[in-house]
Amino acid sequence: MMIHHIVANSLYFSYIFGNAVPFGSMIAYLHDLADIPANLGKVFSSTVYETISGAIGVWLMIVWGYTRIIILPWFIYHMFKGLFTYPAGFEQLQPFMLLGTILLSLMCCLHIYWFTLFLRMFYHFIGDGKIEDLGNRVEKSKRE
Repeated sequence: MMIHHIVANSLYFSYIFGNAVPFGSMIAYLHDLADIPANLGKVFSSTVYETISGAIGVWLMIVWGYTRIIILPWFIYHMFKGLFTYPAGFEQLQPFMLLGTILLSLMCCLHIYWFTLFLRMFYHFIGDGKIEDLGNRVEKSKRE
Protein backbone atom coordinates (compact mmCIF):
# COMPACT_ATOMS: atom_id res chain seq x y z
CA MET A 1 0.00 0.00 0.00
CA MET A 2 2.93 2.34 0.59
CA ILE A 3 3.93 2.06 -3.07
CA HIS A 4 0.33 2.84 -4.03
CA HIS A 5 0.24 5.98 -1.89
CA ILE A 6 3.60 7.23 -3.14
CA VAL A 7 2.56 6.66 -6.76
CA ALA A 8 -0.89 8.23 -6.23
CA ASN A 9 0.57 11.39 -4.66
CA SER A 10 3.20 11.62 -7.40
CA LEU A 11 0.45 11.29 -10.00
CA TYR A 12 -1.49 14.15 -8.45
CA PHE A 13 1.72 16.19 -8.42
CA SER A 14 2.35 15.51 -12.11
CA TYR A 15 -1.23 16.34 -13.14
CA ILE A 16 -1.35 19.56 -11.13
CA PHE A 17 2.06 20.84 -12.21
CA GLY A 18 1.53 19.61 -15.75
CA ASN A 19 -1.75 21.55 -15.97
CA ALA A 20 -3.66 18.33 -16.70
CA VAL A 21 -6.16 18.55 -13.85
CA PRO A 22 -9.17 17.45 -15.99
CA PHE A 23 -7.27 14.36 -17.08
CA GLY A 24 -6.17 13.61 -13.51
CA SER A 25 -9.73 14.13 -12.29
CA MET A 26 -11.00 11.54 -14.75
CA ILE A 27 -8.39 9.02 -13.58
CA ALA A 28 -9.29 9.74 -9.93
CA TYR A 29 -12.99 9.28 -10.75
CA LEU A 30 -12.31 5.88 -12.36
CA HIS A 31 -10.45 4.84 -9.22
CA ASP A 32 -13.17 6.10 -6.88
CA LEU A 33 -15.88 4.01 -8.55
CA ALA A 34 -14.39 0.78 -7.20
CA ASP A 35 -13.96 2.24 -3.71
CA ILE A 36 -17.72 2.09 -3.08
CA PRO A 37 -18.05 -1.71 -3.19
CA ALA A 38 -14.59 -2.14 -1.61
CA ASN A 39 -15.60 -0.21 1.49
CA LEU A 40 -19.05 -1.79 1.64
CA GLY A 41 -17.39 -5.20 1.54
CA LYS A 42 -15.16 -4.25 4.45
CA VAL A 43 -18.18 -3.09 6.45
CA PHE A 44 -20.26 -6.22 5.86
CA SER A 45 -17.34 -8.61 6.43
CA SER A 46 -17.11 -7.23 9.98
CA THR A 47 -20.76 -7.92 10.77
CA VAL A 48 -23.00 -10.95 11.12
CA TYR A 49 -24.04 -10.39 7.48
CA GLU A 50 -20.73 -11.75 6.22
CA THR A 51 -22.27 -13.63 3.28
CA ILE A 52 -23.38 -10.33 1.73
CA SER A 53 -19.68 -9.62 1.30
CA GLY A 54 -19.55 -12.31 -1.40
CA ALA A 55 -22.14 -10.51 -3.54
CA ILE A 56 -20.42 -7.20 -2.92
CA GLY A 57 -17.13 -8.86 -3.86
CA VAL A 58 -18.58 -9.81 -7.25
CA TRP A 59 -19.75 -6.22 -7.71
CA LEU A 60 -16.25 -5.02 -6.75
CA MET A 61 -14.54 -7.37 -9.19
CA ILE A 62 -16.80 -6.24 -12.05
CA VAL A 63 -16.28 -2.52 -11.38
CA TRP A 64 -12.57 -2.95 -10.61
CA GLY A 65 -12.00 -5.12 -13.66
CA TYR A 66 -13.76 -2.74 -16.02
CA THR A 67 -12.37 0.57 -14.74
CA ARG A 68 -8.87 -0.45 -13.67
CA ILE A 69 -8.05 -3.46 -15.84
CA ILE A 70 -9.77 -2.46 -19.12
CA ILE A 71 -10.25 1.33 -19.26
CA LEU A 72 -7.06 2.40 -17.46
CA PRO A 73 -4.70 0.44 -19.77
CA TRP A 74 -6.58 1.94 -22.71
CA PHE A 75 -5.76 5.43 -21.36
CA ILE A 76 -2.15 4.43 -20.75
CA TYR A 77 -1.83 3.08 -24.29
CA HIS A 78 -3.08 6.36 -25.75
CA MET A 79 -0.83 8.35 -23.45
CA PHE A 80 2.25 6.43 -24.63
CA LYS A 81 1.03 6.71 -28.21
CA GLY A 82 1.12 10.49 -27.86
CA LEU A 83 -2.58 11.25 -28.09
CA PHE A 84 -2.40 13.48 -25.02
CA THR A 85 0.17 16.07 -26.07
CA TYR A 86 0.31 19.76 -25.32
CA PRO A 87 -0.20 22.33 -28.08
CA ALA A 88 2.52 24.64 -29.32
CA GLY A 89 3.77 26.98 -26.64
CA PHE A 90 3.17 24.50 -23.81
CA GLU A 91 5.73 21.83 -24.74
CA GLN A 92 7.60 22.44 -21.48
CA LEU A 93 4.76 20.67 -19.66
CA GLN A 94 5.10 17.43 -21.65
CA PRO A 95 7.58 15.81 -19.18
CA PHE A 96 4.84 15.92 -16.54
CA MET A 97 2.57 13.94 -18.86
CA LEU A 98 5.37 11.41 -19.43
CA LEU A 99 5.92 11.13 -15.66
CA GLY A 100 2.17 10.65 -15.19
CA THR A 101 2.10 7.95 -17.86
CA ILE A 102 4.94 6.01 -16.24
CA LEU A 103 3.41 6.30 -12.78
CA LEU A 104 -0.01 5.31 -14.09
CA SER A 105 1.56 2.23 -15.66
CA LEU A 106 3.02 1.29 -12.30
CA MET A 107 -0.38 1.83 -10.70
CA CYS A 108 -1.95 -0.42 -13.32
CA CYS A 109 0.50 -3.20 -12.43
CA LEU A 110 -0.57 -2.87 -8.79
CA HIS A 111 -4.22 -3.06 -9.85
CA ILE A 112 -3.61 -6.27 -11.77
CA TYR A 113 -1.82 -7.78 -8.76
CA TRP A 114 -4.67 -6.81 -6.42
CA PHE A 115 -7.24 -8.14 -8.88
CA THR A 116 -5.54 -11.55 -8.76
CA LEU A 117 -5.78 -11.39 -4.96
CA PHE A 118 -9.51 -10.63 -5.28
CA LEU A 119 -9.93 -13.64 -7.53
CA ARG A 120 -8.13 -15.84 -4.99
CA MET A 121 -10.31 -14.52 -2.17
CA PHE A 122 -13.42 -15.15 -4.23
CA TYR A 123 -12.21 -18.68 -5.02
CA HIS A 124 -11.75 -19.35 -1.28
CA PHE A 125 -15.18 -17.84 -0.58
CA ILE A 126 -16.78 -20.26 -3.04
CA GLY A 127 -14.89 -23.19 -1.48
CA ASP A 128 -15.11 -22.31 2.24
CA GLY A 129 -18.02 -19.92 2.35
CA LYS A 130 -15.89 -17.47 4.36
CA ILE A 131 -14.44 -14.11 3.48
CA GLU A 132 -10.96 -13.91 4.92
CA ASP A 133 -7.82 -11.94 4.29
CA LEU A 134 -5.28 -14.23 2.61
CA GLY A 135 -2.57 -12.98 4.95
CA ASN A 136 -4.64 -14.15 7.94
CA ARG A 137 -5.11 -17.55 6.26
CA VAL A 138 -1.32 -18.00 6.01
CA GLU A 139 -0.80 -16.97 9.65
CA LYS A 140 -3.48 -19.43 10.83
CA SER A 141 -1.95 -22.30 8.87
CA LYS A 142 1.48 -21.57 10.42
CA ARG A 143 0.00 -21.70 13.94
CA GLU A 144 -1.78 -25.00 13.32
